[in-house]
Amino acid sequence: MKILELLFPQNVKCLICGKEDGGFGICDECVKSLPYIDGKTCIKCGAPINSGKVCYECKNSNHHFERVFSIFNYDGVIKQSIIKFKQAGSKYVGRPLATLVADYFDKLDIPFDTIIPMPIHPNRLASRGFNQSELLLEVVKSRYGRVYSNVLARVKDTPHQTGLGKMNRQKNLDKAFKVIEKSKVKNKVVLVFDDIYTTGSTIDEVAKTLYKAGAVKVYGLCLAHAMFKNDKVVQSNPSALDLIDIYI
Repeated sequence: MKILELLFPQNVKCLICGKEDGGFGICDECVKSLPYIDGKTCIKCGAPINSGKVCYECKNSNHHFERVFSIFNYDGVIKQSIIKFKQAGSKYVGRPLATLVADYFDKLDIPFDTIIPMPIHPNRLASRGFNQSELLLEVVKSRYGRVYSNVLARVKDTPHQTGLGKMNRQKNLDKAFKVIEKSKVKNKVVLVFDDIYTTGSTIDEVAKTLYKAGAVKVYGLCLAHAMFKNDKVVQSNPSALDLIDIYI
C-alpha cells in the first residue's frame, strides 16, 4: 500500500457534490467551481486586488518574507473543507486538497531549495493527531521531493490567532519558532507552506527565524487567503484600521 493511501483513505466520491469521482476526490465539474485566485494580485501577499500593485494591508506592514502565493480565496467549499479537515480530523478531506496544492506547484516560478510545512506545537499535534500543513504537502513530496518536516519547530504553544489584532498577533508569535536543521536553511531559498494566510504574522515570524539561520530568501505558499471585507478596504485611511476589521 502506498504512503498516500495510508494517509488519505481511498475516497471514490467527489468531496463537493458526492457523485462518483474516479480521480483524486473532486470531480472535474466541481474543480471548475472552486474559488481560485486569479487576475490581479498583491505582489507581496498574493491577495486579490482591483488596482495598484500592493494591497491595503501590505502597504501598512513591514513583511519579512519575499512574497506569498495563495491558491484559493478562503471561501465556500474550500473554507468548509479546511475547517472539516482540521477540526473534525477527517483525513480523507486532505487528499483532494493535497492534489490541488501539488498541481499548483507547476505554476510557481521560484528556484527554491527547501520546502517546509508550517509546524505546530507538540501539544496541538497531540490533540489533533496530525499537522495539516504536512499532510497537504504529501503529494508535493511524492512528485517533487525537497519537503522537510523536521527543519523547523514550533517551541511556543501560542493560543489561536483567531480574533486577535495585528499587534497582539505579533506579540503572540514572538520567538515561537526554532530552526532544528540549519543545513537545510543556510544559504538556501526556502518555501514555507501553510493552510491559510490571514495577516501574514505567522509567516513573518517564521521568515525572521529562517533568516537568522542563514536563509537567502523566504517565500510562502498557502492553500487559501482570507478575504477582505469590501466595506473596510475602500476606506480612505486603511492605516487606521486594525487587521481584525479588514478580514472576513
